[in-house]
Amino acid sequence: MAATLSTILALLSGLIGAVIGGLIAGRYSKAGSIEGARIAAEHANDLFSKDRESRETERRKEVKSSILSELRYNAEVLTRPQVDESHATLAVDSWLSARGQMDFLGDTVVPKLLLTYAEIRRYNDAVHYELHKVPLFNGAMNRNLQSQRERIQPLIEESVHLLEKC
Repeated sequence: MAATLSTILALLSGLIGAVIGGLIAGRYSKAGSIEGARIAAEHANDLFSKDRESRETERRKEVKSSILSELRYNAEVLTRPQVDESHATLAVDSWLSARGQMDFLGDTVVPKLLLTYAEIRRYNDAVHYELHKVPLFNGAMNRNLQSQRERIQPLIEESVHLLEKC
């Protein structure tokens, strides 16, 4: 009977020890799991913010490059003889897609671009009016369009210069 009692006591003490050890290990395991989850969340947030910054930087480069290319094209269009409306009007597609996303260009560049594209719009409207007023547009620009071309050319050149610097 003593052997049985000793065996039962040993089993009972082993069981109690296992339960207490499990509780202690579980408590520290829970704290470790919470800490591991916090570290993983911080790491994921860092990766997401780096990716977001990378995409933002890429978008800024794209906007700047697109507007710069468009202005260079417009400067080239102003130097060649005009044949029809498709060759007479100046491009504004990049400007239209980038509006509202140019704050990063700075306080000197954005107002200059606004002025330049306002003048381009005025010029395109005048070209459209002249093309539909005169039955055949034989490359002869009227004086109004010529004076607008002369006014726009330096604005475009200055805008290109400012964009290249920023």
